[in-house]
Amino acid sequence: MKAHLILGNQLFKDFPNKDSKDKKIILIESIKSSNKYKYHKLKLVFMFSSMRHYKKYLEDNGYDVIYVTQSELSILDNLKNIMRSE
Repeated sequence: MKAHLILGNQLFKDFPNKDSKDKKIILIESIKSSNKYKYHKLKLVFMFSSMRHYKKYLEDNGYDVIYVTQSELSILDNLKNIMRSE
């Protein structure tokens, strides 16, 4: 499976490009990764909300999105689970 992993700080309007429509887009809300540093709680709320809106933006533009919500696993462990299931 070919895919793009987009993190919470990579929510750009022009990415992924139109050539990526045949690839899956993966967005993961990782609680474990967000607890790694002392982020302000409102920053995390804003980031997760932005990721959810970005998911809708991608779907509305024809991308196939895999979205993992509020996971206690690390991003890497989530990716492993996604790859096993695909």
